[in-house]
Amino acid sequence: MRRPKVTLALASQAPIPAEWDCLTSAEFAVCKSVRDRLGAEAFEAVPLDTLVCFVRGYAQEKDWHASCIEHLTTTLAWRAEPAVATVIANLDRELPPPRRLDFEAAFQAGPVGRDRDGHAIILERLGGILAREFCTAWPVGAFMDQCIYNKEATRSLCRELSHSGGRRVYKVIIILDLAGLNMQHASRAFLGLLQAYITQFNNAYPEFMSAMHFINAPLVFNAVWAMVRPMIDPEILAKVHPNPSPNPSPIPSPHPHPHPHPHPHPHPSPSPDLTLALTLTPALTPTPPPAPTPALPPAPPPAPSPTRCTSTARRSSGAQPSSVPASALPRRSVTATSRGRARWRASRPTPTPTPTPTPNP
Repeated sequence: MRRPKVTLALASQAPIPAEWDCLTSAEFAVCKSVRDRLGAEAFEAVPLDTLVCFVRGYAQEKDWHASCIEHLTTTLAWRAEPAVATVIANLDRELPPPRRLDFEAAFQAGPVGRDRDGHAIILERLGGILAREFCTAWPVGAFMDQCIYNKEATRSLCRELSHSGGRRVYKVIIILDLAGLNMQHASRAFLGLLQAYITQFNNAYPEFMSAMHFINAPLVFNAVWAMVRPMIDPEILAKVHPNPSPNPSPIPSPHPHPHPHPHPHPHPSPSPDLTLALTLTPALTPTPPPAPTPALPPAPPPAPSPTRCTSTARRSSGAQPSSVPASALPRRSVTATSRGRARWRASRPTPTPTPTPTPNP
């Protein structure tokens, strides 16, 4: 009898530590292996939150040390590429990529609150993207630059929340609003953008997402999800929670700030420290309700018809008989009743037979 396969989650008996827990002795051993591989100088240059994400993100792999070193080395090389390094360096200078306001208008995304553990809640309105126009305006390179800026800005937000909350958090909760999703989002061009996004950021930002919730999913979602699901890692799929409710609880709308260098905005919830001096931070104010439509005056009653009143109507309303001569009134149409046909036949004049002339002999 064939033995059942042992999953990676069951193969490791050690519990998964929380984000704010201190590093264990086994995790310190992985950090030491990374330091020996990269060297002391390169190891010190690795951001602490990035190091912790990679150390804990590959803890379930068969060869924990080798997997962490391999993926971290690949990511550091990717971050050192000129295009990526420019986007990351401009983040500290508050210099967003070109056409940032156009991107924020096309794809609304931003923080809208925190959960009980202090994680930032990010709302992304994927269904609101006009897929055909978006693919034309944003090729893969420009699209990835904007998404890298979003990711790095969210990392900065997590660091702010860690300092304000007094414990380390590096994960976020993503709410994916699918209102407006249609089959254009399943086109080859749009799926190409999603595949580039998923492939790159699954490797470069491990342990980034705590959970993902889908809301306002239309009927076409099942068809689109069947095409996107094979692109996603199984461990990430376990964090996805579709929400069948068409009317979830109200969520503040993320409105992009109109200025290229915005200032922090207070959050409307009781958490005033959820701010970020970056273009990613929207003005977190609820959409004002529409102005009430003024009531229209009642329509005047219709004018009486100039047609002749019947005897029944005259009796019910008390109206006097019309003094208009009968010759001036319009003729009635012949009804389909037997009485009407009889009256019509009786009123017809009897035709006089024409005499037939007798031929002369």
